[in-house]
Amino acid sequence: MPKVIPEYKEDAKKKIIKAAIEVIAERGYAQATIHAIAQKLNVSKGAVYWYFPSREALLREVMATIQREMQKVTDESSRHATLEELYTELFSPIFEQFDLGDEERRALFYEMFALALRNSAVRGAAVDYIDALVSATESAIKREQKTGRIKARTDSRTLALIMVALYSGMLNYKMTSMGEEETRRIWREAMQLLILPQTNER
Repeated sequence: MPKVIPEYKEDAKKKIIKAAIEVIAERGYAQATIHAIAQKLNVSKGAVYWYFPSREALLREVMATIQREMQKVTDESSRHATLEELYTELFSPIFEQFDLGDEERRALFYEMFALALRNSAVRGAAVDYIDALVSATESAIKREQKTGRIKARTDSRTLALIMVALYSGMLNYKMTSMGEEETRRIWREAMQLLILPQTNER
């Protein structure tokens, strides 16, 4: 009889997911076995399998959890932000979330995106995350086009893709070698260079 975690089902699942995230960040996905995750929680493997039928099922939940955290930028408040606000104030928490001092979060981020190349479940979650950023950005661009601040002939989808690609690249720099102040300075300047040619303000 497996040792069942003494919590309600949802609370128990959250504890398992949190432990899985920690193990993946510490050891990498290949070493993140159900046994290792159970050890982290000081429970039996059967207790983990009670909530997740396979390691793949647990991984999908891990990715879904990460996706929800990262998609906070697309919550209700972002739908009413101007393009400038979206890429300065609204995305600031994401830069802060991946602070260079957060070794666990940084390791997990790299591990998951590398794994997306060969794991369809992870790839699907990564695509959903990028699509959400593009969608939020494109919506902001279209709102700015309606106000006349961005030229109507600008292709909103293309501009959104470029901005998200730049954002992703800056995030990589932030996580590897670039300091906080320099990252923000370059980001602000890049946004001005990218957006200004598309505006009606000269």
